[in-house]
Amino acid sequence: MMKADLLLFDIDGTLVDSRQDITTSVNLMLKDLGLEELGFDEVVSFIGSGLGSLITRSMGPGNEPFFEKAVERFEYHYSRHITDTSTLYPGTKSVLEHFKDRKMYVITNRNKDLADMSLKHLKIRDYFLDVFGGDEKEQIKPSPYSINRVLDLTGLDKNKSIIIGDMDVDILAGKNAGIKTCAVTYGLGTREDLSKANPDYMIDSLLELENIIS
Repeated sequence: MMKADLLLFDIDGTLVDSRQDITTSVNLMLKDLGLEELGFDEVVSFIGSGLGSLITRSMGPGNEPFFEKAVERFEYHYSRHITDTSTLYPGTKSVLEHFKDRKMYVITNRNKDLADMSLKHLKIRDYFLDVFGGDEKEQIKPSPYSINRVLDLTGLDKNKSIIIGDMDVDILAGKNAGIKTCAVTYGLGTREDLSKANPDYMIDSLLELENIIS
């Protein structure tokens, strides 16, 4: 087990199963633009690398001039459908309650405002001191930018800090920042991609975090 004073969590695929609400919002955005709607699995495959990537890949090549409008329409729809079906993964609330005496932050490639909204709707925002989103390109994981900001703010030991996420970009961001990493296998990333990123820990349930961190 490791001693951890700082816990950094990803959202989508780690704390929250948001796949259907994101897919719904993407398709409403595409409909607004007169573009063909996409299947659930295709949209889900686009999630995880930030809003810009999600929008660009969903629109497809040749639609770059509509990017700004697409972002506006997605944010409009997602803010209205953000927790229609989104739920916390099993054990999320229990784990956050277990570690509530530690410093906890969210590090996500989602835009901060939408991340805050989702966490508040699902009644877990108060567990986190702050949310660092992927609003700017430099903040998008696997960049360690946001992790380094938290480390600077808290002054905590890197060896007692860990990031928990479901995609290889989460693990790589942690490694780039020099902190410990824990991959969860139930989210958006594949076990193969996670294994290649070589996390310090890999768990099949968030509840297992209590067996890793003392």
